[in-house]
Amino acid sequence: MRRIAIVLMLCLKFSAAKADETITKSTPIDGLPFQDYRITSCSGVSGLGWISFGAQSSGTGWFQNHALSDFCFDMKKGKVFSAARAEKLSLVAGPGSLAPGSGLNSFKALNYGGDTPPSFAFVPYPAPLFCDSDRTGLYAAEGYNLDYGTGHSESSLLGFSRGTPFPNATLPIDQKYGFSFQPIWGADDRELDASEVRFFAIWASASNTDGRTSLVIEHGDGIIAGEATGQIDVNLKDGGEITLSGEFQYKNAQFAGLQPDDFVSGTARIVYMRGFLAGEDGKGVFALGIARGTYVDASGNDHNLWYGVSMNACVQSGVPFIIVPPR
Repeated sequence: MRRIAIVLMLCLKFSAAKADETITKSTPIDGLPFQDYRITSCSGVSGLGWISFGAQSSGTGWFQNHALSDFCFDMKKGKVFSAARAEKLSLVAGPGSLAPGSGLNSFKALNYGGDTPPSFAFVPYPAPLFCDSDRTGLYAAEGYNLDYGTGHSESSLLGFSRGTPFPNATLPIDQKYGFSFQPIWGADDRELDASEVRFFAIWASASNTDGRTSLVIEHGDGIIAGEATGQIDVNLKDGGEITLSGEFQYKNAQFAGLQPDDFVSGTARIVYMRGFLAGEDGKGVFALGIARGTYVDASGNDHNLWYGVSMNACVQSGVPFIIVPPR
């Protein structure tokens, strides 16, 4: 059983040159020891990402476990501060800046004694499918072989930098929003079966009516998920933070010829999700979180799962930018 110790609240302080860095850990979902780490302040590049790490099961073998974490990256010191950490990373490619047009920034631990050195990179958003990094200040963040504490020295971080703050607490309505779903845990104290591990995506449009901000589900990706309906509520907070909750239904994009373990239809409910508004026009929106889902396969069997979820704006075609925990 992939479980980690339940700790309701823990504050850790690490000395820095100007001020103490503080990270707070919580378990926000009742009955699930999923952990979320928040950083109260950051003097470097801040953002949010998935931490994936190896953990010993109660039986045999190893598996991936996942947590959500803010991160703070000090480019001058080459230091990653989050639930997973690394120090003494050297710039090996790029200008060492996330100014508009700066391109890829890649860091790596040099003269590392182990087989695979820790690394961290900021990757520009690809255009034209997304609001590019020049307009939003958003970059994909990728960290590998980070330290998640004793015994977890090969963890990874996949997420987004926070980008240019957007001052208005509104969600742009002239953009498409993409949600990516990746099964990560069985909901009944079990490992996932191989047939259950299906990535799928859905699209939504924004609505701001009667003081209520929501994302209305329009359709699935057309490959795995076809018809999809539902609504996701968006709570806009001070400082550009957003939280999301809601439920939607979806059906298989394939109408006939399903195998016995193929899904027919399903429901997913977002139970915890947070992110940020960013960009000069607010179009650099992203959020990460957890959804509880159930689907029925072609044999009539129910499957209960937990999904890692990613949401981002400026989706014009293709699939949303995939920042979900890897299997």
